[in-house]
Amino acid sequence: MNLKQIQELTKDFQEQSIQLAELVPSSGMVQSTATLLRSSRQIYTHFVRLLEVTSEQQFNKIIDTMEEEMDEVTYTLDQLEIANKKRQISLVSSFLQEGYNLLSVYAKCCEHIIEKRIEKEE
Repeated sequence: MNLKQIQELTKDFQEQSIQLAELVPSSGMVQSTATLLRSSRQIYTHFVRLLEVTSEQQFNKIIDTMEEEMDEVTYTLDQLEIANKKRQISLVSSFLQEGYNLLSVYAKCCEHIIEKRIEKEE
């Protein structure tokens, strides 16, 4: 998967977040959407920076920041999943799956980058 594809996945996720908030209006959903939008933007921004970083210190700082943002998204998605268990709204279920898939892509990409850095150091 290339950077453009990851960017598109992130944009799609952000657009679905907004649509979900419009379809399921509540203060909790608005807050969740705001969190997901902010964190997904931050994850993508840090991911791009991660690809360009040269020093080990910067690399570790960016990875840590990405992990924190990914944890925030995971927590928010988990909360939405719990809230959706009773109602089983298919749109919410699909959105959750998209969110978890996006996080999986970022996690796999980060693992690959870390492996490449380790190989380079050896």
